[in-house]
Amino acid sequence: MKLSDALAPNRGPYGFVVSFEIRKRGLLEGDHFPDVRRGEGPIASEEEAWQLADKFAANYAQAVNIHVCESHHFVPVPGYQKRQIRPYPPGSAR
Repeated sequence: MKLSDALAPNRGPYGFVVSFEIRKRGLLEGDHFPDVRRGEGPIASEEEAWQLADKFAANYAQAVNIHVCESHHFVPVPGYQKRQIRPYPPGSAR
């Protein structure tokens, strides 16, 4: 193993997903894409995932709390609060 590989963050063969919520009948319903739990491959890079999140937000006005998560355990990426799209309730972004 190269030293640079040993010191790099260990993401393994994982990637990223875009997570979001939809307001339906007074409730928030969570979802994400791509659907890695059903065999779809994750998004390769975090920046690409944020770009897809922006495109998704522009085309899906009902979606709120749009952010990027690591695909292997669905935890938001570090610093997601600063880039979160359409936080709900309004003013909840840090």
